[in-house]
Amino acid sequence: MAEPAHKLDVNEIEAETKALAEAVASARADQRGVPHAEMRDWLLKVASGDFKAEPPKAKPL
Repeated sequence: MAEPAHKLDVNEIEAETKALAEAVASARADQRGVPHAEMRDWLLKVASGDFKAEPPKAKPL
């Protein structure tokens, strides 16, 4: 029979919660992005076989 999964202790849960909160804050603070239309155009090029198509560059939103 398989062993039960490792149960996280309070310190591990707090560390994971803190790391997740920091990652979310970092992602929200980064105000760069790629407009939907540009990403769509690039994905359509790749889907049609143009694997050397340059991906759109992130820019301030």
